[in-house]
Amino acid sequence: MEDDIYFEDPSIFMYARGSKHPYKSACAELILSIGNGSFEHKYGQPVLDRVRFFRKYFIDTVLLVKKILQSLFYEIFIH
Repeated sequence: MEDDIYFEDPSIFMYARGSKHPYKSACAELILSIGNGSFEHKYGQPVLDRVRFFRKYFIDTVLLVKKILQSLFYEIFIH
């Protein structure tokens, strides 16, 4: 669980720390569950699988863009 990365919408932190709001307690509970390691137990593996899928997709996309930019650089400045 230590190596997992969580992408949280900034509004979750605002609701958790802000004044009285219908989402305040739910958002605070979500943040606390990540901090104390109970996130997976409370919210389940499918949520984590979705995060891992998007993380992998994002990394693959970044690597593809990097490869394209390196090719363009080579074509423009070296070749």
